[in-house]
Amino acid sequence: MPRLAVASLCSLLLLACGSPPPPKPQGPTWETRGSAGNVPREWKLCNQPSECVLVVTTCCDQCNGGAAVAVTRSHENDAKALKPDCGQQTCTMRACTTRASCEYGECVVQWQSGGP
Repeated sequence: MPRLAVASLCSLLLLACGSPPPPKPQGPTWETRGSAGNVPREWKLCNQPSECVLVVTTCCDQCNGGAAVAVTRSHENDAKALKPDCGQQTCTMRACTTRASCEYGECVVQWQSGGP
């Protein structure tokens, strides 16, 4: 191998090994995942995140195989009425972090991911 090529390769290796590691994320991030539940669009219309609430609409919550929907506070009871009678159904006991937020004028469900 010519000396110039060896010198170039060594320089590249030194640069790659000597560069600082990429910055770590500053904290968790929130990811909007499709709209769970089939509710009228007018139940979801919002202007800011504080107008939205998360409502579980299945026997198990969204972390344990079920679903939740984000709706405006004025339609919270309407959404709660969609939940079926679950009797003695058991659900898994997994944990996750979700929240209701407002994106583009519509309440959405967001899932937390990442973090330190």
